[in-house]
Order: sequence, then C-alpha cells, then structure tokens
Amino acid sequence: MSERDALIETVRVMFGFRTRDEVADFFKHRLARNAIANLEQALATTRERRQPDEFALAEALEMELLAEARRAGHELERLFNDPNHRSPPGDELTGWIARLWSEE
Repeated sequence: MSERDALIETVRVMFGFRTRDEVADFFKHRLARNAIANLEQALATTRERRQPDEFALAEALEMELLAEARRAGHELERLFNDPNHRSPPGDELTGWIARLWSEE
C-alpha cells in the first residue's frame, strides 16, 4: 500500500466514509478542504461533548461554513446553534450555500 493509499484509508475509516470514492467526493469541495484547518479544534469540541471522533469532520465543516458566511455578510449562527430556531433559510441563502459547496 502506498503512503497516499494509507492516508486515504485512514481518513475513510476514522471519519466514517463507506468508500474511498466518498472520501474523494468530499474533498473535491474547496469548503471541505478549508475545513481541515479547523479539525483540531473541532475534535476537541466533539470530545468535550462526548461525541464520537468522526463527528469532528462535520463540526470542522460547520465551523468553516459559518466563517465563510460571516465574511460574506450572512448570519448563520442562529440557524446552526439555536435549538429553538425552526424556520429554514430563505432561497437566497440556500442558493448561496449551494454555490459555496459546489466550488471545487
């Protein structure tokens, strides 16, 4: 097994991806790659919450999405962090998130 294959397999297993293709599909997104900068902090957060380590990748992605939203002038904190917030985001914000995710 090559070093690259070993790293991909480690990521696949540790973060709950079913296949190597899922790993590749996830990391083709710029937002996902940028989220890795948040991974250490996200892992600490998930461990504080006594959540499984594989939740850290989703936490890191959420952190990056919130940071990108703040830089673009959008406020998503309530949408993600207010347990009493029940309304979905508007079409404009939904479209912005979809465009952000589609960036490779």
